[in-house]
Amino acid sequence: MAKTKPLLRELTRTRYQQATLLLGVASAVAIVVHTVFTNTHRFLPAGTKSGPVLYELSLAYVASFIFYLLVVALPDVARRRRLKPIIRAALDGIVGDKQSILMELGATEEESRNATRADIERWCSSANTHEGVPRVFLVDKGFESRDITKWQAIAERVQRTEKSMDRIQGLMPFLDAELVHLLDQLESCFIFWQVRDYLAVLLTSTNSNFAVWKDGFADYSDIVMQLKAYRDREMADA
Repeated sequence: MAKTKPLLRELTRTRYQQATLLLGVASAVAIVVHTVFTNTHRFLPAGTKSGPVLYELSLAYVASFIFYLLVVALPDVARRRRLKPIIRAALDGIVGDKQSILMELGATEEESRNATRADIERWCSSANTHEGVPRVFLVDKGFESRDITKWQAIAERVQRTEKSMDRIQGLMPFLDAELVHLLDQLESCFIFWQVRDYLAVLLTSTNSNFAVWKDGFADYSDIVMQLKAYRDREMADA
């Protein structure tokens, strides 16, 4: 029973699938009713017959529905189940990158998980754009610690997120419309195209804090939180 409910839920993810299943059940009931009442004459008034057209249509639909289940629906469920761990891992990466970006702005690890717009606006107003972020680089004589700017650190996470998005979008035929819509919103959000197209300008910006970009960071965080909610709802068993 524990496995039946998730399978039924996966077979009825869309309204089209729900309608298909309901019609299948109704057709099966019509066949049973026709068979019982046709072969048990005492239940019928004299001269009464069950509609043969409805019976034949129901038979045809049930046959088509069984074919749909075996050839389309069940294989699709199996493919989605195999792909769920890949999609979940990529969504985990996107959520983790968002938390890292907020931590660059001044959030603690705990605060970065459930940040509000007000929190993000406060962090953007107090974060110093010129403060260095330490990174370890491999050089000829071993490893060397150097500072990069906060925008460079943010760009690293944006680029990581874009790679995670590419992994998911490579599975496009098997993605829900909701997930595709959220990924499209993320790809076109203000912070992403700023980092992607104008990083050189951002690196030379004279702004002392991130206040001017606060709405962009808040919108970005909102989209990722929606992706997190989608992951927790749709990928819980991955």
